[in-house]
This record gives sequence, C-alpha cells and structure tokens, in this order.
Amino acid sequence: MLNGLANPLAAARVVNALYEQARGMGIRLETSTDFQAFAELRRALRNEAVSPFFDPAITDLTNPKAFWTAGYDAQNRVVTVQAFRIDVVDTCLADWALGFVIGIYMKRGEMIVPVKVRPPKNSITERVRGKVVYHGEFWISKDVRQRLAVETIPLWGMILAQIKWNPDAIWGIAEDLMATKGFVTRIGYAHMERGFFEWEWMPNGADSREWLALSERADLEYIIEERASKLT
Repeated sequence: MLNGLANPLAAARVVNALYEQARGMGIRLETSTDFQAFAELRRALRNEAVSPFFDPAITDLTNPKAFWTAGYDAQNRVVTVQAFRIDVVDTCLADWALGFVIGIYMKRGEMIVPVKVRPPKNSITERVRGKVVYHGEFWISKDVRQRLAVETIPLWGMILAQIKWNPDAIWGIAEDLMATKGFVTRIGYAHMERGFFEWEWMPNGADSREWLALSERADLEYIIEERASKLT
C-alpha cells in the first residue's frame, strides 16, 4: 500500500516559508548528499569526527538514503548543519534502536556498553515500525543570535525529510541539557522520553543518560497543517 503525504501542497508551502524565514535571519540554507564532504566539514567546524551514523567509511549513505543541510551567513561561513538518514525497522524501534546503535559503533571499532538492553516499558517506540528517519548532527554556531533559528532550521530539515521519504517517524537522541532546557520541543518534536539510552561505557560525546526525541507521521502532518494555516 502506497502512503503519500496527506497535504503535499501545505508541506511545500511550509518548507518554503521556513527557508525564507532563515533567509530573513541572514542564513542561506542548502542541502547535499555528499557525506565525504560532510565528514570533512564536521571536523573543520568542531574538530571532531562525524558520528558513525553519518560516516560514509562504514555505512551506505548514497542518495536517496540520506542527506544533510548547511546554513551559510553573509560571509559564506557555515553557521549550522544537520543530517538525516532513513532505515527500515521490521520489528519496532524499541527492539531495534539499541542494536542498531551498538552495531554501527562497532563497525568503526568503538565499543559502547549499555546499562539496559531495551527502553522502559510503554515507550512510544514500541509502536513505531516501518520507515524511520534518524535526525542527528544538529549544530548551530554561537554567532547565530536569532532565537528563532532553533525553531526554524531543524524543522525545515524535518519537513524536507517528510516530503522526501514520508516516513512513519523521525527520531533523534538529545542530551540532558538540550532536553531539559526546552530545545527539543522548540525544534518541533512531539514526544520526549528520558533515559531512552543509558550508557555504562559511553559513545564519544554522549551523556550517560540520553533522551529520545520523536515525531510520528501524524505529528508531522499536524505541524504542517498548523504552520500552513498561519501563511497568507
């Protein structure tokens, strides 16, 4: 059975409005599927290797399996990036996610040890299966002073992913600070779960306790309709 976007015209209008909103902040947004370039840019921006999720040396990220976005200021400096990849989950995200994360780190020779093998019972991820999009590598420069940038650029990418793949859900992992200060909600995610991952031996850059951020297809369709209703 084919599932299309509920309102593709509204989605296109919202993506364009968010793009123009970013441009009004002096940020030009672009997309790419060149993950070798992304890995090099990531190191240049933050002096760190790209996460295994988006490392082209260990995982197939060829188009149309993934894309990334960048924002450029008036001096053509990169001031924000993020990345998206699609995977197919046959069981449920609750059963699949930890094995996926451990496996992809092992491919790069990095050992991680979880405290638990599954999220707590009644996690929303128990009902999530099918096409799922992982959203990661979000970074925004401290030089970007506009508060609305956090509410504009990630959502622009999420709706692009919705148009491109129409997934059953988009998910990501947030650190304590990002989750408890409201950033996950401002980005546009409908659900958060504390302690979705807990690590005894942590991945590089991870907190010992990490939060799930997740929006199902219906959540994304709702936010598209709500945003579109405000456009003239």
